Order: sequence, then C-alpha cells, then structure tokens
Amino acid sequence: MELSERDRNAIRVAAAIHELRNSRSFENIAWLSSLDTPSAEERSVLLLNQAQQILKAADEQYDGSGPLGLAGRAIPLGARLLAAVDAYTHLNGIGEASHEAAAEALKAQAGTVYDPEIVDALLRATEGES
Repeated sequence: MELSERDRNAIRVAAAIHELRNSRSFENIAWLSSLDTPSAEERSVLLLNQAQQILKAADEQYDGSGPLGLAGRAIPLGARLLAAVDAYTHLNGIGEASHEAAAEALKAQAGTVYDPEIVDALLRATEGES
C-alpha cells in the first residue's frame, strides 16, 4: 500500500495519541493550534490536525454504521488503518488469540467493520506470526 511520507507521519502520530487516549492519560492538545510559531512548528500543528482527523474517524465502520456515519473511502485512510491494526494487536498482542484466530476475526468483519484491502495487507504483513 502506497502512502506519502506526510500520511505515514500523521498515522504514526495518530497511533501514538490513540495509545495515550486508551491509557486514560490523554490530555487536550487543541491549544497547540493557537500558537504563533515558525514554519517547522506550524507544520507540526498541521500534522497534529491531520492526526486529529484520523482519531475522530477511528471508530467508524467500513459499512457506514459508525458514530459519524462515514463509509468506505470517506473514512480517512489513517483511521481505517488504525482500526484494523488496533483490533489485530488487541486480539493478538495481549495473548487473547493466536495470529490465526485474530486473522479470522478480522476477515469475518472485513467489508463491514474494517476495510477489506487493509485487512488483506495487514494479514500479509503479519503472516508467520504466532
């Protein structure tokens, strides 16, 4: 899957913020957008804004039944990636399920909860994990 450097960076930031949010230690970072800063810092704010859009849509479902009603490619790519990876790591990463069981759970929800292309890419990338 081809991603621009900007998209990869935004997804990394969104994933880190997502983990902070899940750990209940997430603090409001909206004040960053009000800073009068040089261009490097402005780029950071733009990156945070892009990450915020990913996080807003992270609970969307591919079929449109999520909280915002976004469906398919209307859901930001980073949010679709984050949703599938988060589900896989939750199932597989904490020992609740083997790679095979986590893969089957994702496949069963591909096209409804998760983007089927992302599920396929994720499972190819994690193939061989135990």
